[in-house]
Amino acid sequence: MDKNTKILIENLCKYYNFQIQQFGEQNAYLWGVIDKNIIPNRIFIFFKQSERSNLENILNKIKIENKEEIKYIKVLITNDSSQINMLEDNIIAFDAKNNDVLYISNCIRDDAKEIEKIVAFQKANMKDNRFYIVTYSIIFINVIIFLISVYMSKNIFDINSNVLEYLGAKDNLLISKGEYYRLISSMFLHSGIVHISMNMYSLFAIGPLVEKFYGKFRYFLIYILSGIIASITSFMLSPYMSVGASGAIFGVLGATLVIAYNLRKQIGKSFLINVVSVVVVNLIFSFSIPNIDVYAHLGGFVSGVILGAILYRNYSLDNK
Repeated sequence: MDKNTKILIENLCKYYNFQIQQFGEQNAYLWGVIDKNIIPNRIFIFFKQSERSNLENILNKIKIENKEEIKYIKVLITNDSSQINMLEDNIIAFDAKNNDVLYISNCIRDDAKEIEKIVAFQKANMKDNRFYIVTYSIIFINVIIFLISVYMSKNIFDINSNVLEYLGAKDNLLISKGEYYRLISSMFLHSGIVHISMNMYSLFAIGPLVEKFYGKFRYFLIYILSGIIASITSFMLSPYMSVGASGAIFGVLGATLVIAYNLRKQIGKSFLINVVSVVVVNLIFSFSIPNIDVYAHLGGFVSGVILGAILYRNYSLDNK
């Protein structure tokens, strides 16, 4: 089965609760989906022109074995318009190569809406150039500032604390004296190559998902506000100087948890379980490793969950 047809079938199951099923004998079978959410139930069977005789045998067998009323919809996989018989009932022609719906019988126009929405969704994703400007811009700024601190410190592995303080690290005494900008500037400083590598890899891994889901502006708000709240939490509860984007990244992780929870019925609970496990592992890591600003991590994560919930928008194929 080609990739686009497979994705189409998987998305019918994922977004519309269809059930995937194999029809026919082991050496002559066709794939399809069953919609048991409405009466009469609908069966979509996918086939190629060369499999027409097999399709007819399968349909005849289904009709004999099922006494209840069932609506049969044939999905022809082809990129050759000459194979389409416009006098044929209950037929959808799907061009898997170009990911397009070529033809729909008038009698099943309403039944084809799910397939049309999924195909449009897939085409939109194909056009996505996957350049997540907010995520990559934040990474770029962090790297540039890190290179400046390396130049000033003459050390890439352990940045001098005086350099970090000069560039805007979170220092409670100085913040108390009115240098509030440190609540933001500390988010873009890192103590060494390992520190920035771990943080930027984490942001690169989860940032695009959150940016794509929430949009650039909402994602930027989640990142910046989570980072600021993380710094404030650290300022209130920790007397030590600190730097790093971890608080903001934990905020993005919190927003990821909101996405996974709200879409658990559409994309499955496994994604939610995976996100929860990542959160737990990172929190355990925060508590068990010395010199980690736990309060910033907790503050960032909680604020990310709250902001993610406030800024959450319903996500479905119907509003794509």
